[in-house]
Amino acid sequence: MLGALALRRDELKSAEIFFKESLRLSPGNTDVEELLAIVTALIQPIAAGEKLPAAPVAVGCTFSNERGPRRSRRPRRFPAGTLADDSTD
Repeated sequence: MLGALALRRDELKSAEIFFKESLRLSPGNTDVEELLAIVTALIQPIAAGEKLPAAPVAVGCTFSNERGPRRSRRPRRFPAGTLADDSTD
């Protein structure tokens, strides 16, 4: 139960510890084995990403332009007279 709560709170290392201890006390519990497999799969990509040299730079950086993302110049496709129409008649 503690492992499931830690997993819901996104505390993956704690959840892993609780699930491993649960399996030590009750080997063969398939429910706990499945939850441990989920937690392990969630932890592994994080650990692999931390080993990359550019990982701290890439996190949160979605574009390189300091002014922000470019906006589309296409006209909006809302019917005239609706609340979403920006034109003034």
